[in-house]
Amino acid sequence: MKVLLDAHVLGQRETGNETYIRELVRQSATFSRVGVTLIAAVLPGQEPGAGNSIVDPRIGENAYRLTRLLPRLAKRTGADLVHVTYHGPLIMETPMVVTIHDVSYRVRSHYHSLRNVIVQNILGYWTARRARLILTVSEFCRSEIGRVYPFARDRIAVTYNSTELPAPPPADRARARLDALGLSRSRFVFSIGLFQPRKNLQRLARAFIAEFGLDSDIQLVLAGENRTSTGQAILREFSDWIERGRIVLPGYVDPLDASILYSECACFAFPSLYEGFGMPLVEAMHLGAPILTSSTSSLPEIVGDAAILVNPEDERDIRLGLRRMLSDPALARSMTERGRARASRFSGDRFAAATADAYHRALSDLLA
Repeated sequence: MKVLLDAHVLGQRETGNETYIRELVRQSATFSRVGVTLIAAVLPGQEPGAGNSIVDPRIGENAYRLTRLLPRLAKRTGADLVHVTYHGPLIMETPMVVTIHDVSYRVRSHYHSLRNVIVQNILGYWTARRARLILTVSEFCRSEIGRVYPFARDRIAVTYNSTELPAPPPADRARARLDALGLSRSRFVFSIGLFQPRKNLQRLARAFIAEFGLDSDIQLVLAGENRTSTGQAILREFSDWIERGRIVLPGYVDPLDASILYSECACFAFPSLYEGFGMPLVEAMHLGAPILTSSTSSLPEIVGDAAILVNPEDERDIRLGLRRMLSDPALARSMTERGRARASRFSGDRFAAATADAYHRALSDLLA
């Protein structure tokens, strides 16, 4: 079976979406062992080191990709199936599967721009209608998609995400990188992700300030693309704390720096208001970070008993969670051990096997 993968997001720093596609490409050898040849359609310069790819400079042009390019590439490569994320061609002879990471554009539309809501509700709806199978990343999302698209309830498959960061370097090199990022204190709380309202970073920062005050030796690191309206709001509200170095905004960090931050932090805090999966949680569990996260959406499903769960809309609850984690070394060690054990559920092999099963199911349903 040949599967054409729309991988136009590679190199675009699209956080979870890009990580998902990169992991699919990275698992090309696993796919091959179960009879799937994955062909990634990528921008120039984004060719994977292993596996098959087809390069086209226009794959990043949304209208052209969805109307002409993907159908043409499917024919040219002899693909049996095309795998897209959220949006696919409305007219294409080749069968299609679509990954929907979440349906926040329908159930939490206030987190999105009006343009994004309109595009998602039109193209997303028709792609879900046309797809042979909808892949999603948690049981929570399966339920949400079934509510939003009741016509698709019997053709949704859950394929839990996987991700793999590089191993952190030796202690001296790690310390040098932390110094370069502005981390001069002995301990820090770490969070990562695109600065947008649902990530709940302002409540996290307020809870951190209320708990630790100016004289503490603890810093808060908020990593990720921050040239957004949420980023600007954080710069305004917490300017004094940023100038004093108590809140650190390093911007986008590469995978190696991310692995250092996860492995060295006193707590990884992810009090998001809504997530279909929460890829950073898996990264944190793999690298041994004690986790504080939300008791809502998919997040309890992903972390199980390997995190302190808080009400993300209650700053006091976030504050108390931070206090528990940073004042109780035994609790932090327990969370680290539980996280490492739970991380095995999100291995690359499992992810690839579940995705390959979904591909076979999509074609089997077509032939039935």
